[in-house]
Amino acid sequence: MSTDTDLPLPNLMEDSVKQAVIDTVNETTNANEDITHEPQSTDTNDTKEPEEAANGHKPSESADLPYPSRMTLIRGLINNDVFKQLHQLQNHVIKKIVIMVVVDAECKPLMEKYKFSVDQELTEKLLHLGIVSSGKVGDIDIHIIKVAESKVFRRHYSGYTQSAAIAALVSSTIKPDLVISFGTAGGLTALSRSKYNLGVTSTAAINNKDNNDNKSDKDVENEKNSTSPSTSSSSCVSVGDVVLGEACLFLDRLRTKDKNAFDWGLWGGNCNVSADALAKDLGLVKGVIGSQVSYQITKLQAELIANADVLACDMECAPIAQILNQTGINFIAVKVISNGLYPGDSEKMEDEYHVNRDMVSEKAAKTLHDMIEYFQGKKINEL
Repeated sequence: MSTDTDLPLPNLMEDSVKQAVIDTVNETTNANEDITHEPQSTDTNDTKEPEEAANGHKPSESADLPYPSRMTLIRGLINNDVFKQLHQLQNHVIKKIVIMVVVDAECKPLMEKYKFSVDQELTEKLLHLGIVSSGKVGDIDIHIIKVAESKVFRRHYSGYTQSAAIAALVSSTIKPDLVISFGTAGGLTALSRSKYNLGVTSTAAINNKDNNDNKSDKDVENEKNSTSPSTSSSSCVSVGDVVLGEACLFLDRLRTKDKNAFDWGLWGGNCNVSADALAKDLGLVKGVIGSQVSYQITKLQAELIANADVLACDMECAPIAQILNQTGINFIAVKVISNGLYPGDSEKMEDEYHVNRDMVSEKAAKTLHDMIEYFQGKKINEL
C-alpha cells in the first residue's frame, strides 16, 4: 500500500502527526478495497431495461454507478483530525492575508475604507491572471485578488483554470499566512431539500416526489426546521447565511474506472484551518462545499451532494484547495448563500441570485469586514 496521501505535509508537521494522516488514509483505503464492483457490460446489443423498483419507478441514472453511496474514503478525508493537529502547531501571528474573489463588489467597502490601491508589481508577478489590490488593515497586509477578464468576451474568468493558476502563483510569490476564497454560492435551502429532493438519496427522492410536487414553495419553506430519517445529515441554510468550508469537492470531475478513480475525481482538498472559534464567534455555518463549472445540477451530482453532505456549491473552491493543500498554504473558504440549489431548474437558481444580489452583497461586505477585524492580533491556532 502506498503512503502517498495527496495531503499537505509541510515541514512543520511533527512526525507523529504525519504518520496519523498516513495511517488514517491507509486504514480507510483498505476498507474501501474490500468493496467489489461488478464490471459494466460493454455489449452494445444488450438492450435490457433497468429493473423497476417495487413502486414502479425506474432507478435514477446514478443507480448504475455504485460509488456515490460508498464514500468512506471521502468522509474520512473530510473528518480527518490531522488538520486540527497541524492547525494547533501554528502559533505565529497573522500578518499577511490573500483574499481570492471572482467579483470584487463585496470587497469595495473595505477597499475604500482602508484606501486599497492596485498593486502593479504583484499583478505582474501573477502574470496578470488576476488584478491585485493591496492595503493594510491594522497590523495585517491584505491582498485582494480579482480574477482577470477576457478581453474578447468582457467577462471574468470564473471556474477552475484561472483560480488554480492564481493559487499556485500566490503560493510561490506572496506566501501568505492565510488564503481566503470569498464570494457567493448556491446553498442547500429548505426549498432545495423538500421541493427538489436535494440532500435526499435517490430511493428516498423517488418515494417523496409525488407528495412534494403538490406543495407550494411557501409550504416547503415552512418545513425548514423539520427533519426526515431519509435525508442526509446536512442541515439547511438560508439566503444570506455564511458558510465556512470544511472541505471542497469537485462535483463534475467524474471518473468511473474504479472506486479509487472515482474518489480521486471527487476530492478537491481540505480547508486546512479548522477555524472553529471563527465560526462560533461570527455565526458562520460549517459545511462541505462542492465546486462545478455549470449552474445545472444533474441527478448524479444531486446524489453526490446528498451522500457527501455538501451544503453549498461554487465554481472555485475545489481547485484552490487542491493547489494550496499541495503547497502547504493555510486555506479557508467563506461563501455567502445567494440562492438555493435546484436540480433541473438552473433558471430559478439564476433568478434568485439576481433578486437577492444587493442584500447578499451587503451581508458579504459586513462579513468580510468582521473577519478582518477578528484576525487582528490572532495566531493561526487561535482561529
